[in-house]
Amino acid sequence: MEESKKKTIMVVIIVVCLVGAGIFTFMNRSDQGGVPQVLSKKTVWLFCTDSGCEHAYQTDMKTYFEEVDAKTDPATLEATPFTCPKCNKETIKRAEKCPECELIFVRFSVPNALADTCPECGYSKQQEKRDKVKAKRRGEGG
Repeated sequence: MEESKKKTIMVVIIVVCLVGAGIFTFMNRSDQGGVPQVLSKKTVWLFCTDSGCEHAYQTDMKTYFEEVDAKTDPATLEATPFTCPKCNKETIKRAEKCPECELIFVRFSVPNALADTCPECGYSKQQEKRDKVKAKRRGEGG
């Protein structure tokens, strides 16, 4: 094949890829804050840290990240707690639900541990995944 045809084909392929990437980006963007729509399908636990309330609920990650974006102080890049829908105090923080004992707790509750380490039973799904990877590596390596 001659050189000019090769160049034409490569240009067409590049243009098709760029158009495809543009369509993908457009279809997965949000009109508010640029949070991808795919996050609407995933959920996150939230927990009220007020000892008289302790309300726990789930919301979709898209809503959660939009709230984080709205609550983040640009000077410190820290998000203030959200307002609890039950007690109306700014005491809502991101939480986890332990798959072992079903306790709902604020992330990073256990010092020097992973975010999802349960303060009640000590289970961590992240740690379990890490242990499986380590075991697999030891099995493959020796």
